[in-house]
Amino acid sequence: MERDIKLLFDKVAKIAISKSERELAAQKRGEKFNIFELLGLQTDETRLHSTLIAEFLNPKGRHGLGGEPLKQFLQFICKNLLPNFDVANATIEKEHFIGKINKEYTTGGRIDILIRDNSRNAIVIENKIYADDQYKQLYRYRDFARKNFDNFVIFYLNLFGNSASQNSEGDQEIDKVSSGEDYLTLSYKDDIIPWLKQCRALAIDKPYVREILGLYIDTLNSITDNNMNNTEKGELFKYMDEHIEASAEIISAANDFSAYLVREHIIPELIKWAKEHGLICKDSENFASGKIYTGISFSKPEWRRSIRLEFEKDNFRALIYGIVGNKEQAITDKVDFAGLKKPNDIWHYGWASVNPYGYLSPHNYIQIYNGDVAKTYVMILENLYQTIIDNGIEM
Repeated sequence: MERDIKLLFDKVAKIAISKSERELAAQKRGEKFNIFELLGLQTDETRLHSTLIAEFLNPKGRHGLGGEPLKQFLQFICKNLLPNFDVANATIEKEHFIGKINKEYTTGGRIDILIRDNSRNAIVIENKIYADDQYKQLYRYRDFARKNFDNFVIFYLNLFGNSASQNSEGDQEIDKVSSGEDYLTLSYKDDIIPWLKQCRALAIDKPYVREILGLYIDTLNSITDNNMNNTEKGELFKYMDEHIEASAEIISAANDFSAYLVREHIIPELIKWAKEHGLICKDSENFASGKIYTGISFSKPEWRRSIRLEFEKDNFRALIYGIVGNKEQAITDKVDFAGLKKPNDIWHYGWASVNPYGYLSPHNYIQIYNGDVAKTYVMILENLYQTIIDNGIEM
């Protein structure tokens, strides 16, 4: 087994070298120049992803493709769940306001993308790149759709087609929102990229549109780690098939390997940062597990509260940061502080999503290894710590 694993790694390394050489050659030709990445928009849900997707779904959009992209979306992604949708009379809205969120969190909010026609048909899209789920978010969107449309589909769109968290679905014993029944998951990698390629094929006589779509597809390939070409994938799968037991062992160890990388390349840098400021670090091994609600905390002996990084979903997903404390020490009045939001009994001054690298997976293993992820986390912690000190925030 050990020999097979080594042999497999040797062969995979050759494929990786070939991929790196191909990407270097593309860079020399200027093919790696991507304005979305240059402007730091590659993970911006609203300004880039929702905006472009909504534009291409709009039959009246400036892309000049009419209703064809929406027809493709209805056919291949909606799977004809809305067979009578009137494309000619469709309207598309981004950040559609459905009312102020009530105290029970059962109504209100903003829908990322709403597509509807004049016959009470609708498509609701909740778009997630790295941001966290809001409490009862999908529950509220379903309530809105039930009241306003006869036929509708709700999509939960994210990088890899994961289901929403229970936090978003709601915690009702009765009438709970369920994946596969009340909403469907969509993947950028497996659904949106193929749809965009269909749109690009439609734009054969529109070079500007084709170029934008090409750049956007490249951006999505980058953040979903989908840059290996079919030939390279074929070689890789062939080698894995020839060494199936070794492949199975490697794949089964993937989550443990993520924990290893966090332990080896991230936590030491966080501990080093903490020592520079005289902070005590707690729960580092807990953080390395990547399980839901596990995190790493930093405090001083005289502090009653701690600075904290915490995963809000399993498998190293939805990393947030903020200041935590005991429930009896919670701040009753909302405090606007350091860009944090939604103070509560645990996150006393609120919390915010870590971006980028709020989701650790194989697509950013290289960034973990070369220190980019640790540098990002340290920068976030340093900015928060300095803001605490500069403003005399009670800890």
